[in-house]
Amino acid sequence: MTDDDRPREERPYTDFYPDLDPALQYELLHGRQKQYRARTKLRPTRSAVYKQIKRVDRTRKDKFELPTEYVRLERISTEPDEPDTVEYDMDEQDDQFLIILNDERRRKYAAMPVSRVVFEIAMTMLEVEWHALRVRMPRTSRPVTDADANNDDPKCAICDDGEVENSNAIVFCDGCNVAVHQDCYGVPFIPEGQWLCRLCLSSPNRSVSCIFCPTKSGAFKQTDSGHWAHLLCALWIPEVSVGNMVYLEPVVRVDNVPRQRWKLVCYVCRQKTGACIQCFNRSCFTAFHVTCARRAKLYLKAKAPVAVCFDHYDLLDAACDKHSPPDHPDAKHSLAAAQQYYMSHDVTDAHDLKIRLTLSQADEGHRVVYATNAGAPVVPHVIYKKLCVKMQAQGVRKRKEFVAMVCKYWTLKKEIRRGATLLKRLQVALESMPDRQFLPDQGPARLEFATGLAHDLDALIRIVEQVVERERTFVELAEIETAIAVEK
Repeated sequence: MTDDDRPREERPYTDFYPDLDPALQYELLHGRQKQYRARTKLRPTRSAVYKQIKRVDRTRKDKFELPTEYVRLERISTEPDEPDTVEYDMDEQDDQFLIILNDERRRKYAAMPVSRVVFEIAMTMLEVEWHALRVRMPRTSRPVTDADANNDDPKCAICDDGEVENSNAIVFCDGCNVAVHQDCYGVPFIPEGQWLCRLCLSSPNRSVSCIFCPTKSGAFKQTDSGHWAHLLCALWIPEVSVGNMVYLEPVVRVDNVPRQRWKLVCYVCRQKTGACIQCFNRSCFTAFHVTCARRAKLYLKAKAPVAVCFDHYDLLDAACDKHSPPDHPDAKHSLAAAQQYYMSHDVTDAHDLKIRLTLSQADEGHRVVYATNAGAPVVPHVIYKKLCVKMQAQGVRKRKEFVAMVCKYWTLKKEIRRGATLLKRLQVALESMPDRQFLPDQGPARLEFATGLAHDLDALIRIVEQVVERERTFVELAEIETAIAVEK
């Protein structure tokens, strides 16, 4: 092997730098002290030539211009690259639905089948529009019961008793502040730290409805079919029971409730919704919801613990205001107050299992339905109209009927997924969205704060305009002084 065939790291430096003199000493430059190199004629190296070129480039009169506006740091956009991007991907369930839908359209309207692309466009638009609407809406918390809000000595939301024992204490939910006894709600032991009721643990961000009554607050338990019910209502309806007597959940045998009970009208709230119980007097057929009777302070007496009363309905007594025992306080005033309360509040039909499409206008006299019993959103009418316009641009015949079916299917799909978004991109956006809580009683305070903030902003705008006018005057004076100095 010759010298030229050796690797570069094994060859001497003289093969590459023959003019390099190792004995030549270079003078060091320290700090900003002005130094002069020795007048030794050396061949300039590449680095020296590069530095010289750089110095030449710096002599140009190019100036860096500052931007006229501030650079604002924006958050990562969650919007798609194109506004018409189709982000929804069909699965096998969607394929079967589309086949059934096209068959129905061919039989009823003799219409052409809808393609998979059009269906994906419709589902994408529904999800995107609902997400945009949800972002703008303040998140409403579940209301706290009157006993929790106004009473210093809280009572159990199920047995309406404030007595406690060492083995049966009253626990408060850290999510909705509902107060329940351990034995009444099925809490064998109190965990260290935070305790959440079943509703706040399973569905913290959704407003749910009881299938037996119109009351929105209280101690909820889930049924074996996925709906929600007050444990108090399940206790007093004779056909209903619970699966586990220790944890008192889930609520079972809801199908055993007869149809006649679902058709009863509560004489407290005047609503034909849910399932009512009746006065224990055999000659009286007055019907009322359990929670309505609790609000009206009617006679409700349990002669045994909750777990025992589920299998022995004869231990429970309920009566209207006319057939209450003599030792029970008169409930006429409380009944009138409860009736006035339900007359002034819009009570949504909690037993309406039909998925209705529209959020009708209030002046049309229709009841507004925002969600199903399982908490799945119902498509608002404004989104329905937007989707109809979109389908018209896609050339879909009988577009209103098609959009109606797709909206119902979208609601069912959201219900199966427990309200989760159908697009991965929106899931990231929802996780990063701040948790905005809004209570109804915060309205006046927030309005007052917003009014004061708007007034302060107007004052700030006026101050800024005055500052701009002042600086403009200074500039004009400086220009006049400069012109005078030039003339002199």
